[in-house]
Amino acid sequence: MILSHDRIHTFAAALRTASNPWGTVQAVRVQGGRVVAAGARADVLALRERGEAVVEPEGAAVLPGLIDTHAHLHGLGLRRDALDWPDDTAPERWAEAVAALAATLAPGTWIEGRAWNQSVWTDTHAPRTADGFPTHAPLTAAAPGHPVVLHRNDRHAVWANAAAMRAASIDPDAPAPPSPEGGRVVRTADGRPSGVFVDHACDLITDAIPPLGFDDQVQVVRRFARNFLDRGVTCVHAAMVEPDLLDAYLQALEGPGAPGLRVRAMVYAEPARLAAWAEAHSPCGLAPDRFAITTLKAFADGALGSRGAWMFDDYDGYPGERGFPVATPEELAVLAGVAARRGWQLATHAIGDRAIHETLTAYDRAAAPDRIRALRWRVEHFQHGRPEDTALAARLGVRVSMQPIHCTRDMRFAEALLGASRSAFAYPWRDALDAGLTVGFGSDFPIESLDPWEGVHAAVTRQDAHGRPVGGWIPAQRLNRAEALTAYLATGAALCPIDDGHLGHLGPGAIADAIATDLDPTEIAPERLPDLQVTWRQLAEAS
Repeated sequence: MILSHDRIHTFAAALRTASNPWGTVQAVRVQGGRVVAAGARADVLALRERGEAVVEPEGAAVLPGLIDTHAHLHGLGLRRDALDWPDDTAPERWAEAVAALAATLAPGTWIEGRAWNQSVWTDTHAPRTADGFPTHAPLTAAAPGHPVVLHRNDRHAVWANAAAMRAASIDPDAPAPPSPEGGRVVRTADGRPSGVFVDHACDLITDAIPPLGFDDQVQVVRRFARNFLDRGVTCVHAAMVEPDLLDAYLQALEGPGAPGLRVRAMVYAEPARLAAWAEAHSPCGLAPDRFAITTLKAFADGALGSRGAWMFDDYDGYPGERGFPVATPEELAVLAGVAARRGWQLATHAIGDRAIHETLTAYDRAAAPDRIRALRWRVEHFQHGRPEDTALAARLGVRVSMQPIHCTRDMRFAEALLGASRSAFAYPWRDALDAGLTVGFGSDFPIESLDPWEGVHAAVTRQDAHGRPVGGWIPAQRLNRAEALTAYLATGAALCPIDDGHLGHLGPGAIADAIATDLDPTEIAPERLPDLQVTWRQLAEAS
């Protein structure tokens, strides 16, 4: 077929010029799911063969399908009865919502929810522990007969009631169990468990939650795949797929009734188990595939707001707290060695400056830069790296997946935890690009909105939806619109071993995943980017 539209922004490097920065053409010819020609309408129509349809999408512009380089399609709070509330919802309101839901459920039914955030609560919200976390008391009073587990907005802490702790063999009235390595059991002043568990300590609670059945897992993946497609995202790098979920993903994305989203799975398990799994398996999938298994996923630390991000220096206002490693540097080095030997891409979650440094050091020990570049090893988030480690990442050829929306959500509390000097390098998109790093953007859904247009807005303004703060937070790290959009397109594809050159553009050779939008994202005012709607979508069946 031939796509015909006055504004087809191909984002193809070969078609972009100083006078045509978006690679804009008026027609694109597609055969076998691949773009075979792009250019002026008359020139492309002259190539038309008998029976070849001419499609004229409605909308202000046509673009390649977008790529989310870090999102989750299952798990956390995805049960039908799960609560999903704004992160500034106060403890008292959470308790009210839990009580209302409990009244509709059979006794003993588990209640899950997200996305509380004590960092943006006011001091009047109580009860709280000395370091600001909530206690189980309001949830216990709200639903004494139901185990309740509420996930923090960053997925790095849970808030549980007494029934949930008892279901996990933790006595809420006895001294708290010891904190596991890579995690923290938050205690009350008298040493009992507060009900909050951070990073690896979350497992003490979440391992007791009844898992979803296979069919429910399939439907959850499909439901959120459709939500991504509705917002113009046609490929997602699924950031945490445990080995026993791979069959559900395959059924959801390749089986009858699959919605069409392309997913590149990052396989996750504890480091030793993941290393053993990686030794026994090989990456699997080619560029046209809907579902491919391309990557190993590790965690170096936790998140900023729960003070689990591993820092070189103390958090401001919390003497002695620097976060902690979720996986030790030695464990990362062993996993990296396996990845290098078996040909796996390795992607490591690293948010704090110490975590980023230790991750890069482990990579450096395990493989030469040429091997790291060939396998496209990544750091996920890369939020608070020091300038010298940004330079080290560039020297090693490491690629980074960053989430602009984290910045504009976290700016409400980030500087209070980091201090002014560290904040200057927080969410360092500009520094990363200027250092020569390959940067792809994502959402980290469901921690944040899956909407890529909110991410583009955050990247170019560093402001919230209300235009705050004026001029943007740490405006030196802003990107221009072309850089922000490209991070959801061609450089997003470049983070995946099988998609570079195939996705993220509509030049010759590309898989012809395309969308049309009611507003042209290359020219509308930045504040209107989140309003953009997708009016048409094509998911190519490439041969």
